[in-house]
Amino acid sequence: MQTGRALSQIETSKLISACSDSSDPSSLRDVAIVSLGIGSGLRRNELSSLKISDIDFSDQKITAIGKGNKQRLVTATEIVFIRLQKWLEVRGKEGCPELFVCIGKHGDIRHEQKMSPMAIFKMIEKRAKAAGIEKFTPHDLRRTFATRMLDVGADISIVKEAMGHSSINTAQRYDRRGFDK
Repeated sequence: MQTGRALSQIETSKLISACSDSSDPSSLRDVAIVSLGIGSGLRRNELSSLKISDIDFSDQKITAIGKGNKQRLVTATEIVFIRLQKWLEVRGKEGCPELFVCIGKHGDIRHEQKMSPMAIFKMIEKRAKAAGIEKFTPHDLRRTFATRMLDVGADISIVKEAMGHSSINTAQRYDRRGFDK
């Protein structure tokens, strides 16, 4: 039996909307995290450790450090980079080198405190609940990315590379297209 799931287009829209309710710093940060998770398949640890310097806005590429300290180049859609840029404009470049930092209850950006993988997990839970979406995990954003790539006809070897897997078999386990595929 497969664990996890891919989010539907409607669920993704609801989740993005739940993150985009206002222009406060946490909304801008959270929509950037969710967009990047769905749009690039980064793991929660990769999102947490992503540095500002890892993002090349001009070429729209991201250098990710994955499992086993393996480096890979990741791409994403223009909207993902727009959302990252909006967050970075509010966050600024001061403080720790990581892109995603903590935000206090009153909207104060804690430039010296990067978000932990657990903080990302809790944020996703909170935003999913606000959006009225059935429970899912941050790793399901990764499954969503892989499934959508396969939906549009990407070869499994491309999906494998994009996700940083060393085996096609591992990449195939992320396919959640169901019986209709």
